[in-house]
Amino acid sequence: MRVCPVNAIDYDKKIDELNIINERCIACGACLTECPETAISYQDSIEKVKRLLSEERPVFIVCDTDISAEFTDISDYRKFVSMLKALGFKKVFSSALAVDLVAAQYKKLLNEEFKGKYYLSANCPVVVNLVEKYYPHLVGNLAPILSPDLLAAKMIREQFKKVDIALVYLTPCLAHKQEVVRDAGRSKYDAVLLFPEIRKLFTEKHIQERQVEFFDFDGLEGQKGLLYPIGNGILQAGDISESLLDGNIRSTNGMQNVMKAIGSFDMQNEILHSHLNLFFCEGCVMGPGTMRDYSNKFVRSANVVDYAKKRLANFDEEEWLANLDEWKDLDTQASFSPKTVPTFDDLKYQLLMKKADQKNIVLTDSQSQIDEANYRVFQAKQSLSAVINQVSGGIVIVDSEMKIVEANNSLIVTIGEEAAAVSEVIPGLAGASLETILDKTIINFFDYTLRHNDHVDRKEVNINGTPLFLSVFNIQEHKLVGGIFRQMRSQKFDTDELVLAIQKTIDKNLTMVQEIGFILGESATNTEKDLNQLIKTLKQDE
Repeated sequence: MRVCPVNAIDYDKKIDELNIINERCIACGACLTECPETAISYQDSIEKVKRLLSEERPVFIVCDTDISAEFTDISDYRKFVSMLKALGFKKVFSSALAVDLVAAQYKKLLNEEFKGKYYLSANCPVVVNLVEKYYPHLVGNLAPILSPDLLAAKMIREQFKKVDIALVYLTPCLAHKQEVVRDAGRSKYDAVLLFPEIRKLFTEKHIQERQVEFFDFDGLEGQKGLLYPIGNGILQAGDISESLLDGNIRSTNGMQNVMKAIGSFDMQNEILHSHLNLFFCEGCVMGPGTMRDYSNKFVRSANVVDYAKKRLANFDEEEWLANLDEWKDLDTQASFSPKTVPTFDDLKYQLLMKKADQKNIVLTDSQSQIDEANYRVFQAKQSLSAVINQVSGGIVIVDSEMKIVEANNSLIVTIGEEAAAVSEVIPGLAGASLETILDKTIINFFDYTLRHNDHVDRKEVNINGTPLFLSVFNIQEHKLVGGIFRQMRSQKFDTDELVLAIQKTIDKNLTMVQEIGFILGESATNTEKDLNQLIKTLKQDE
């Protein structure tokens, strides 16, 4: 549960079972790679593919370019193609040409036709899921371009539009199993196989390299698109400058880096002045749908580069340019939309309402109003929680009983295993005693601010051997205080980042807060007052 970046795993103590909440899940596969193999499983597509192969219609398969990092145990890619044909696939395609086409579209959007709007790349389906569910206000900043896998499907279905075919995608990305249902039209796949699944099929059918002859791909072979599995490979495929001085795009990959990058893009894009090329994994070479071996991303990346060099040694550029020209008029437009994400309390609320309906419980009008208002107050608090989790410093808000009201993920990371262990039992630490995660000497600073309504500024503290600065500020006199932990190398905490975030929350929820106040009275409007007081205190603290 600790590894999930969006808290999409629920633990049922009664039956000792983990449950994935699909509406919250972004399909990053972190749980799959970190948990024991029997604890988390994904939807297996082997039986579905076997049924497709038993049908009369031809079944084609598209191979992600990451096969070069994964199947190094097979001596020649042409042998791998033959092994796929031995399974029953009539045609085997590469996705490299689709990458080249997508890369060209990105160069046009980000460079050649740039008009001041910055974009997030939309090639990684996990990043798309993350934005649609947790940063819905940034959906308009997702690059409106089909990902290479979907474009490859569109190209093949266009090429064979007079034939009823079934199409399968072979990939290291778990999220592709979700992504393919996004477009039920010309970009549709009938099934998605991960690398371990295709290995199981090879084993089941007793197909080995020594039994087959060389056979090349049936089409869609590209040029630098072969580098796609490496984080910035698509930029190189499109000859998109990554110059720190002259370029306007930055690349990063890996869960923590991507989460921070999107947060910065959201809150400080006027400083970044950059498009972001993002992959949630450490590049596709480390996708959750790869085999769990001990080769690291650098070795796997080297395999990708070596394969690309070999394939491009006798590359026919004229043929490649002709292929690009053939598909130049194909529509590559993609669309995205915000998704509603239930919290655990949302789910509990829905369950209670469902039970009430089942029992034919009729609430009075006044009681219904109060329940609705309380629920909307909860939603406002959830908005604040989302905001502070975008801030890089460790933040905690505590009440007069030294109980945690709110804490962000950075605080849990900063404190370490103790906080993480408590968070597993008490999600987000809300309601936990401050004593369970911090030493008494540090708690004394919070106690001082509560008692004297006086802030504590830049006190040096030590947590697990790491020296940090701590500032404690007053939010409500004798009732609520907030603390900010930051690295000592940071000479000054950028309170503007937090102030801007909280102000956005106020603006976003102002109408809702006013409506709640109408129902419940002045006490409900304290949500707005508390947030404004926090801004005032932070500005004074500077």
